[in-house]
Amino acid sequence: MRTVIKSNSGTKKAKDAFDIMQDSCDSLAPKLRLRGFSSEHVLDVSYSSPIISTFLNSSKEAHQFCQVIHFLCSIQNRFLASVLHMATTAKSDLLDVLQQGSALPSLQTVPVERIQDHQLVVAATTGDLFDKFLAYSQPSLREGYGRKVLFDFGEIERKVVEFAVVRKTFLSLGTPVEEMGNFKFSGELFLIEASLVAGLKRKIPQLPLPDGFSPLEHLDKDCQRTLRSGLELMLSQLSQTGGDAEMSVSDYHRRWPLSRPSPSLQEIYDSVKLKHLIALFEALEEAEGLLNRADRQVAKTFTTSLPASLSGNVASSMTSILPLPDTLKVLSQFAVRHLCSRVSDAELPDPTTPLISYLGNIYMWPESTLSTLFTDQELGGAGAIEDRKRDFEEKMSSMLPKEVTFAHTACLIRNLQALVEEKNASFGSTPTRSLPGSTPGSGSAPRSASRRIQF
Repeated sequence: MRTVIKSNSGTKKAKDAFDIMQDSCDSLAPKLRLRGFSSEHVLDVSYSSPIISTFLNSSKEAHQFCQVIHFLCSIQNRFLASVLHMATTAKSDLLDVLQQGSALPSLQTVPVERIQDHQLVVAATTGDLFDKFLAYSQPSLREGYGRKVLFDFGEIERKVVEFAVVRKTFLSLGTPVEEMGNFKFSGELFLIEASLVAGLKRKIPQLPLPDGFSPLEHLDKDCQRTLRSGLELMLSQLSQTGGDAEMSVSDYHRRWPLSRPSPSLQEIYDSVKLKHLIALFEALEEAEGLLNRADRQVAKTFTTSLPASLSGNVASSMTSILPLPDTLKVLSQFAVRHLCSRVSDAELPDPTTPLISYLGNIYMWPESTLSTLFTDQELGGAGAIEDRKRDFEEKMSSMLPKEVTFAHTACLIRNLQALVEEKNASFGSTPTRSLPGSTPGSGSAPRSASRRIQF
């Protein structure tokens, strides 16, 4: 933090914000101790503190910061709850603004990470509120009344309600980390936001990459990492905010500079629009060769063999209805995005979770898969995918029993790869463990190769 602030003359705003946070933590420390917080829950922030200590995530280093935020939010929630109690038990015309008909009064609730300044209750009893009392008070000048002061309590009440209640909100808490959300580390995005792709598809309908799009294999490793980092941030932001499907990635980057500019990526950014983001991310995964070795990248807890009664039957059952390339690709994407061994076990999902909870999500599958299960009429029109969600889940449940869990992912991938080899061999080609539509050691293959094994 010290290095960033000293090396950049344009960071006065950041320095001021940090100084405010540091002063706040210093002044909070004795108050927290008086309320029974142990020393380990009192945050000591300085320019030498690791940046991770001020992240809202589940890491050990950030635990103190989350506790402090939780404490501050609980103060506001308790105050507003007391106000609502007054509104229902005391007679006050001014508190009627909080009532909705004959129902109990209510205030809006927002997640703490989305709070805005005007929604916070901010007051100092020796300053703001005291000044408002004095503004509506008048000392008596009548002889014999001494220093008696007359107050306009109606106006004081109105000003206090306007200042401390109107437009304020409850802050959703629960457990601090779960409610506040996690900081997104590069490479762990899908672990934190399991519904990322589904969220983006709901906001911005996605299409394949445009014809003539240059493959990504020519990019060196540094460019691939830069592209991945930028795409992850865009996916995260757009899955929540949505955007113009026809806007180019270049224009979006100019408006929201989420990652450092890279001249070698400019041609890609110019030719791709927001409606191509998922297709671009999938093309990058193939170019990086991640999907071809998905079964060898997952953590050990996800490499359990299928029960003897299900071994081989599950893969055959799924591919009797679903296209084999799509099935293998979707399962491999799930493995490299969610079950990768590069993160700590604490961040990985429960291996006993039924696999149907992921594969039964219609948004995880490409259009080519859905067209084999539904008619064009069923898939046509706005909201059609959303309408088919239950039907799709039922179809998948008939093929994928709940006994098949995340723990069996690597085994199921290998079973599907074996089917690919068998199909390729039956067509007279050399058996390979590469992902359908790919050639060994490379990313995307010509479209004809993909069609050749669309059984």
